[in-house]
Amino acid sequence: MNALLVSTAEFYTEYAVGVFEHENGRHVVLVSTDGRSYLPPTARVPVSVSIARVDPLGPAGWDERFVGHSRPVETLNAYAEAVAPELKWRAVATSVSDDARPVGPVFAHVGRPAGRSAPEAVKGGRSRLAATWPDYARLVPAVADDRRQVAGLALADRIIAKTPTEVVESIDEAMVKGFIAGDLTDQQWLEFEHAAGMATMNAAVAGRSIGVGAPGVDRRLQQAYEAAFSLMILRETLLCVRPAGAPMLEDLVYLALQSGVDPGDVLADTGS
Repeated sequence: MNALLVSTAEFYTEYAVGVFEHENGRHVVLVSTDGRSYLPPTARVPVSVSIARVDPLGPAGWDERFVGHSRPVETLNAYAEAVAPELKWRAVATSVSDDARPVGPVFAHVGRPAGRSAPEAVKGGRSRLAATWPDYARLVPAVADDRRQVAGLALADRIIAKTPTEVVESIDEAMVKGFIAGDLTDQQWLEFEHAAGMATMNAAVAGRSIGVGAPGVDRRLQQAYEAAFSLMILRETLLCVRPAGAPMLEDLVYLALQSGVDPGDVLADTGS
């Protein structure tokens, strides 16, 4: 938990980490409050920790009702039920101050540190892509240098195409035109980065009440959350293809997968 909070101190995503035991030893899993366990770009995940939503020990579909869920321990409750009796839940730590205390496992609340995100402080930590989808992470280095820009822009196009039209249209039209033309000023990029940060905060805030009210209220909150989360992913995508330098391909692969876009064919065309 400390590794995640230190590496993502400036972000609004919250986490819960569960410790389980099975016949072969200990198993540690992580959930977050955004998307399907979305992790911010600076996140570093220890090798010993598995992302619960893609954990091979969890059955398919156990997490369907926990997209953008504000109470990560409740998500871990569902995971614990799905993997019982093979795995026994022993302990849990959460960064959400008012998260529910489960019956059984040892419970702890871990506060978010002040200051800037410090991914370099987490020695041996994996990137968010390597921790969540390691097979795709292994494909990224094989993409030839002269193919990275083409691959990155192709993934950005697919993410934008997957984004609801009303979300795309909510971004300032002049900003989008300047992005397409590649002639944004440094000041415009700073403004866009600030807006992207606000989008991240808005997505986190939008999901805070999901799971604590009536089902009908939850459905309305979920719709608002999904729009906010889509906007966050879109803004982060555009920042990844900023004209200065090659696109941030690993981050774009991660964002594509969070958007439901399979980047496999883009990465397979390595150009080597």
